[in-house]
Amino acid sequence: MSAVNATVAVVIPAWNAGRWIAATLDSVLAQSYRPLDIVVIDDGSTDDTAAVVARYAPTVRCLRQSNQGQAAARNHGVRTSRGEFIAFLDSDDLWLPDKLAHQVALLRACPHAPLAFCNYVGFGELAGPPGFSRGPVLARLASQPLDATTRLLVAEDQVTPLLDDLFCQVPSTWLLRRAAFEQVGGFDPTLRHGGEDWLLAARLALLGPFACDSRMLARRREFPTSHSRNTDALAGLTDALQRLLTDAELPITIRHHVADRLAVQALNLGLEALRTHECARARDWLSLAWRHGQTRPAAQRWKHRLRCLVGGALSYGPAALRRRLLDT
Repeated sequence: MSAVNATVAVVIPAWNAGRWIAATLDSVLAQSYRPLDIVVIDDGSTDDTAAVVARYAPTVRCLRQSNQGQAAARNHGVRTSRGEFIAFLDSDDLWLPDKLAHQVALLRACPHAPLAFCNYVGFGELAGPPGFSRGPVLARLASQPLDATTRLLVAEDQVTPLLDDLFCQVPSTWLLRRAAFEQVGGFDPTLRHGGEDWLLAARLALLGPFACDSRMLARRREFPTSHSRNTDALAGLTDALQRLLTDAELPITIRHHVADRLAVQALNLGLEALRTHECARARDWLSLAWRHGQTRPAAQRWKHRLRCLVGGALSYGPAALRRRLLDT
């Protein structure tokens, strides 16, 4: 690679990642693209993460902070790094050697694209199918082919498809422009239970079309996910939807789609909280569902509001009644 290449900042948040971080860093150092500015943000680890990363100094910098969550760690890494482009890599994921080279070339070919993302393959205890095969909406999005493996998404609205498909929710597959990251304000550090990746992707999608590479250039380590973690992730995404609705420049049609999804998810979370007898929490979710349900189509609005009312009434009733009605 030529010395005139733009520097890519590689930002790796890590919390108790001592088991995986060496393999992750080896995959970064095996990249065919140079130059790289590699920084690991140790987010309050209590294991040997810092000691493992120290073996890679000075090529890799390790910065330590108190535990503040993945979003805050990534933001910290961006602030302390340099480079026209930013690549995020989770501390247990891996890259194939040409991942960055292909994506830098893709963003160079698409000067108005704020972000490029690639396909990935899962590995580990609960490896699923390749990433793009999990996203049927992505295959149907309007796009402009660039070559046999890459295309530019040209759909006027990329945010609404993100609601249905989550086709671009793995930051380890991204390469983005620093200017775009700074323009949208980075990750929201208040989202500690999920949704921060989706929110950043949605805000970037409002800036311009994404570039897409169908090659599997990343490997994502996948673990079994418990029911409680699923609920937490849904709650985090619901919080992210609320944050997006505060964006003053959000187009009205997209706003309606986001509000509709928020209403549905808040209703589901409220009913789930009733099943676990978390009545105060259920009332909060159901109140949110009621407020945002007003934008739903008329045929769905009244059924939605009826379920909110019944759920709210049940939250004040005896546990035996809730159990009988909700388990049937």
